[in-house]
Amino acid sequence: MVMDDYYRKHDYAEGRSREYRSIAIKNINRKVPDDVLRDALYREFHKYGEFNVKITHNGPDRIAFVNFKYPETARDAKHDKSGMILFDRQVHIEPAFPRRSPSRQSRQHSPPPTYYDRHYDRSPPPPPPSRDRESSKESYSRNRHSSSSGGSKSGNNKFPNFLDHIPPEEDDKATRTLFVGNLDRNIAYEELRDIFAKYGQVEDIDVKRPEQGNAYAFLRYINLDMAYKAKKSLSGQYLGNFQCKIGYGKLSPTNCVWVGGLSSGTSYKDLEREFDRFGAIKEIRWKDGDSCAYILYDSIDAAKEACRELRGTTLPGSEKRLRFDFADPAVFDRKRSRSPSAAAEENGSSKRSRTDDSVQPLEHVRSIADLAKCFPSQWSGLLCLKNSGFPCRMHLLNGDPSLLDILQEGDKKVLRITQRLRLDKARLDEVEKRMRGPYCLMLATPSSGAEELIESGGLQSRPVKNLLTYLNQKEAAGVILLERGSNSWVLHVFPPCDFVSGILTRVAPKLSADSAKEFLVAILVKN
Repeated sequence: MVMDDYYRKHDYAEGRSREYRSIAIKNINRKVPDDVLRDALYREFHKYGEFNVKITHNGPDRIAFVNFKYPETARDAKHDKSGMILFDRQVHIEPAFPRRSPSRQSRQHSPPPTYYDRHYDRSPPPPPPSRDRESSKESYSRNRHSSSSGGSKSGNNKFPNFLDHIPPEEDDKATRTLFVGNLDRNIAYEELRDIFAKYGQVEDIDVKRPEQGNAYAFLRYINLDMAYKAKKSLSGQYLGNFQCKIGYGKLSPTNCVWVGGLSSGTSYKDLEREFDRFGAIKEIRWKDGDSCAYILYDSIDAAKEACRELRGTTLPGSEKRLRFDFADPAVFDRKRSRSPSAAAEENGSSKRSRTDDSVQPLEHVRSIADLAKCFPSQWSGLLCLKNSGFPCRMHLLNGDPSLLDILQEGDKKVLRITQRLRLDKARLDEVEKRMRGPYCLMLATPSSGAEELIESGGLQSRPVKNLLTYLNQKEAAGVILLERGSNSWVLHVFPPCDFVSGILTRVAPKLSADSAKEFLVAILVKN
């Protein structure tokens, strides 16, 4: 679409009293490619909830339209981002109004045209608001009193579509990760976890508290069914002083598929026959009688094709419709399941006696000391900062065990912190992004018996809590650079913080917030 066509459909004059749901961004650096610009806008505006981006061209000039779901969100974004610097240039941000046509029908409030990009938008286009004002009032009244959370304030017309939920078997954007927006800045991590844990097992919570605007969070359940139940029950409800809005997070395809909606009559052969037509299957994890299964393909393309073709269909002999999501392939790495051929041989008289080989989180663990006891020590030595040595040991909690060779090559007993990583959103997001590849998650606890290392290195022995104090004061994590062949790796050493709490919840969901603070979390990722 050329820019002139888009101008004819929109009015960009400031000072209009009517609502707008889109903003126009102009004066964009011409040297920046569209895809880079689109990613940058996603990072700038993702805290405002559901939106999409449309970029128009007219010769060398460009306008980027950011289309939001709600007018108040567009207003907040315009206000907060006024004077924004993007690629070394201050951009101009203006409201984008839909032009009114002379017809009576179009003079009614109607949403601006939106462009729902699969990468940026996690929900279907919102239905147009009802033109029947009385019926809208009645519907709103019913919604207010149908809240499932007793005694709490319920939805209002600020979020007119908060009760619209597409069943997962019909929604190709549904995923086990939820975006929870419009949160109180002071909401505690533990409070958020307790609220959402009522609807299923929460694997990870990442709370973001930007300098401006309300807090928001990304929350991941162990499967899609739990996420949908929480979204349907809590969207539009008041968590503290603000009415939260909940949508799905970004869909991240992998070669591992989670499939739900299996009936009690489903067999292993049914799964193998139905799913192997999309590509080679490496493994299937499923227990007889379970309503869900994990399918590990050789390629991501095969997994995407299976989701696209089978979502909403039924297996032979079943009336239940299938639901799909992508899962972390690490569920197979932690505890290897049997191969498809071996599992098929077990079907029959012996399959009733199979043990549950699904990965279970440590529900009984409530303290750091108990968590350390569950995992053997894989490394023991010194973390060094300047002329101080901090004796500790590391326990592998998650990730690829083969990467431990990087710490053990050359009998590395001294790991020196040479840089710091600020604990701001962009850098933490980058660490989490790298954790999608090969990584190790380790718990570092105080140890003793490093006198020889201290003496030979001319170091002063300090307790681990001193290193914690230093990192907390700097609001940073320690950075240790490591080499392995032609590859370089980074070991990030984090003090206790919200980011660390969210990661540890994946391993021990009930880990107490009042647990001992004398520990570090080390994350090894590729540089």
